[in-house]
Amino acid sequence: MRFLYRYTSIDGDRFEWLKWTLDGWIYFASPSTFNDPFELSPIFSAPTEQAIGKFLEKFDPYLTKSARAKVVRETARKLQTHPMHAVDTEWVASLGVLCLASDPKNLLMWGHYGASHKGVCLGFDASYAPFSTAKPIKYSSERPNIPLTESPWLNEAATDSILLTKSPHWKYEEEWRAIKRPVRDDEKHFYQQAIANGEANEDEVADLLASEGGNGRYQFEPKALRRLIMGARIDSTLRANIESLVAFKPWVKLYQAELDRKYFVINLREVTPNGN
Repeated sequence: MRFLYRYTSIDGDRFEWLKWTLDGWIYFASPSTFNDPFELSPIFSAPTEQAIGKFLEKFDPYLTKSARAKVVRETARKLQTHPMHAVDTEWVASLGVLCLASDPKNLLMWGHYGASHKGVCLGFDASYAPFSTAKPIKYSSERPNIPLTESPWLNEAATDSILLTKSPHWKYEEEWRAIKRPVRDDEKHFYQQAIANGEANEDEVADLLASEGGNGRYQFEPKALRRLIMGARIDSTLRANIESLVAFKPWVKLYQAELDRKYFVINLREVTPNGN
């Protein structure tokens, strides 16, 4: 059984977040809220002179051959000198991304996302949706390069390249991401027509649409949450409250993170709710 983990603080309103996660709800955030300034910032590569020439031939057939050649050279030069770097901000804001980690004992992850070891780390069975759709991040010193003719919101490979590539500076996170994109009205109409014409199965379409939707809160099978790890510095009151919650979720194993006495590592000790 493979697990994917979610580090989080649980102080204040975040404790309510923990409650509804235990009840089977998870939030997919908009990438526009992420802390990496290079998030979703591919470079769009310029089309070839041949591609530009075909475009001009189609939309401006009255240009002379020499005039077209001059326009092609000048357009190619400008595109190569000033490459595009940005993706559509509305598209970015509409996406939903669930960020997960593969290691529950990562010191930096506990420090950066686990409220300086005062929060928790949740372990999900990755065979359950939506965790089963998560893909690993590729860490590269080069930003994703997308052909200018590609529309990332229409091309799954381009979308994955943009959303699943980060700088090696973030490699310590060992991140995985599950992605939900919004379903446009024209797509919904297409699926409705396909069902009406007998070209698509209604249940299959329902499953497909359920896997999409953009940012927001989504329901999952509560038993997918199998582990709850309390940080090494967790407040005693929070710990008692967590134990009371988990006591009603017997499929969730509760652990206490502890600092090793000899090495710079974290050990996990299984505990009984309201026990030791």
